[in-house]
Amino acid sequence: MDDVHTMHFEDDGRIPNNPGLPLVLYRGALVTTGNPLKAEACRSLFRHNGWGGIWVNGVFPYHHYHSTAHEVLGVTSGTADIKFGGEHGDIVRLQASDVVIIPAGVGHCNVDSSPDFRVVGAYP
Repeated sequence: MDDVHTMHFEDDGRIPNNPGLPLVLYRGALVTTGNPLKAEACRSLFRHNGWGGIWVNGVFPYHHYHSTAHEVLGVTSGTADIKFGGEHGDIVRLQASDVVIIPAGVGHCNVDSSPDFRVVGAYP
């Protein structure tokens, strides 16, 4: 896969972020026969690879983080501008077929999204 990006975020005083692990973004990872995977296929893929607590929804429109759990998000439809790293973090446009692995402690917030934006989320 050629389109892989990593991002590091410092503690901003409110969001601890993660001093040791980067956020990893895989562009176009959930594509088969030229089309993004549907939610059920993404759930199955995550389950097969050891992820649990699987859910389908969006991303909360406020800054939050998971203090002890990493999280994977697979975008199955739509687009969204997600701010990672807290109030002073970076906005990343996610679209169908993208996958992002968010280390424990890294803040994330849905700044704006299309009406059809959906992600499959899971935890190790």
